[in-house]
Amino acid sequence: MTDDRISSDANQSAYKNQADYRQARSEGLAEGIRLAFETHKHLTTLNAGSIVLIATFLSDIFPKTQGGALDALLYLKLLMCGSFLLFGLSLALSSYVLIRYPHLLVTTLQRRVASYSEEDTLYNALLRGASVVCYFLGLLCFGIAVSINLF
Repeated sequence: MTDDRISSDANQSAYKNQADYRQARSEGLAEGIRLAFETHKHLTTLNAGSIVLIATFLSDIFPKTQGGALDALLYLKLLMCGSFLLFGLSLALSSYVLIRYPHLLVTTLQRRVASYSEEDTLYNALLRGASVVCYFLGLLCFGIAVSINLF
């Protein structure tokens, strides 16, 4: 027996019957889905805010030519473009997660399941991880571009 199985057996013995145990697991899973939803709601706000702020203050941070184009080296322009693309991708992924999670929550509560499939678990983990990684890579690209421009 694995430690997981022993722990699961010990948890089940605290409940009167299997139905009570499954109900408690279902409610715990539902709370986890709610927390993930709230996390991605905040991440969506941060992404949208980052895009708006960068677009608003880009001309103040980087010098412009007479024609109005950014007067920056190619790699700085690529970093800025990468930053916008990563923030946009993170925003899209976070929005998709926000659309997907209420369905998971309703399904979990209606079926009173103790868990959902491994494919769903992996897919959701990849979505959550990708949106967070893209956000931080966007911040990194923007931070590097601004830092290089300062010196």
